[in-house]
Amino acid sequence: MDFIKEIIDECKSYGKLNEGIVSQLLRDKNYSQGIFRFIGLTNRKIVFSVPEQDFAKWYEDPETTIREAKQRTQDPKSKLTANKIKIAETISQKYGCSLFEPYLQFILFCKKGGDIIAEAHPKYLSLTTDTSIVCLVNSDELFNDLCKFYE
Repeated sequence: MDFIKEIIDECKSYGKLNEGIVSQLLRDKNYSQGIFRFIGLTNRKIVFSVPEQDFAKWYEDPETTIREAKQRTQDPKSKLTANKIKIAETISQKYGCSLFEPYLQFILFCKKGGDIIAEAHPKYLSLTTDTSIVCLVNSDELFNDLCKFYE
């Protein structure tokens, strides 16, 4: 069975139970794929921990990005590196997604209509649990492609 589909099916088996409670129940089952570990559900998204990231590999100006993010006075202005953008473009073309970078801090992959399918961020990775969106792609293959951001 597909790793992501297994998590989504497990989520559905709890019905309308609160995401926080379902998250705890799923964490107790230790869902993980390699170094990526399930950490919770939020707003119909599955969130995974990611390996520690070097911000210099994500941002052209990582010091400014880190400072602005910590101060929370403004959205970070640093652009993503060409390498991260290249990975994002390759994934977006493969799955027919558009890219959306609201804060230039992370990458969102959206299907037609603006439905978010995945989010790659230096601190976490998330995928939607919305089966009407997930059924359009091979979710395990998408997960494996998204892992390339964290190599």
